[in-house]
Amino acid sequence: MPLGMFIQNKKEEGQATIEFLLVFAFALGVTFIFLSLAINATQGYMAKYANYMASRAFLTFDRSNTNVESNIQQAERVARQVYESYPLGAFDINAQFKVLKPTLGASSSLFSGTTIQFQKRLTPFRIVGGGAMIIMYDESFLTKEPVRPACWRGICNALGQSSCEVGLDITLFDNGC
Repeated sequence: MPLGMFIQNKKEEGQATIEFLLVFAFALGVTFIFLSLAINATQGYMAKYANYMASRAFLTFDRSNTNVESNIQQAERVARQVYESYPLGAFDINAQFKVLKPTLGASSSLFSGTTIQFQKRLTPFRIVGGGAMIIMYDESFLTKEPVRPACWRGICNALGQSSCEVGLDITLFDNGC
């Protein structure tokens, strides 16, 4: 073998180091981008879970009192308490939480439940995404069932009673309530 094959050219000194630094910086950047996207997705799922649990609490709450509106207001308070029991602020989630209450007799009652909306930065790098903010939105419309007093009044009226008083004995619950 000729001796020239083992002698390194002085012009190529440090080329492997430069190539390593360029590839390593690119690989590290891609890793951080995927990590930030994964954190965004995780925060979104955490907020989605808190929203679902609040909506479920709103759906299932029912006190057997005679005032339908106060019953729904109490259900809204319980839903807010359940939502606030999750420490989303510790994970940098500052969301707007809304409870959409049903209106008796309105078709919009099908869309009763809870919604949540918050903003996050797409990536921490201005090169990727340009520092744009994304809006994360979730809605949980489980549709609140009619509360017992509403069912009681509906059955009372269906039986042809002219006045539905609290003391009236109604045991017929067959209208889906």
